[in-house]
Amino acid sequence: MDFHTNSFHVIEFKDGVQVIPDNWIQKDKNKCWYPNYRTDKDINKATKKRQTPQDDWLSYPIKQFLNTSETYNDAYDKLKKSEKYSDINTDTDDKTKKNQSQKAY
Repeated sequence: MDFHTNSFHVIEFKDGVQVIPDNWIQKDKNKCWYPNYRTDKDINKATKKRQTPQDDWLSYPIKQFLNTSETYNDAYDKLKKSEKYSDINTDTDDKTKKNQSQKAY
């Protein structure tokens, strides 16, 4: 993954995909800091402003880097596209699994 200063990354975690600024990525690039704010609005605001990670933020393992952009808006657009394609693939996989399990009986 190519890292640029002041870039935003679309990152897959165990439980979802998020836009993360590069300054939240830890040096080993296997984990990132993430705010423990209660609302998505506050999290998005911190992301857009590239807020410096705080002592009370939690560290989460990174499953995969999906994309990198120079701006938050570009990264967010790529996140939405990845969700769209992921949803399409998930629906297909679910239907295939359902059909396979029905054939077993």
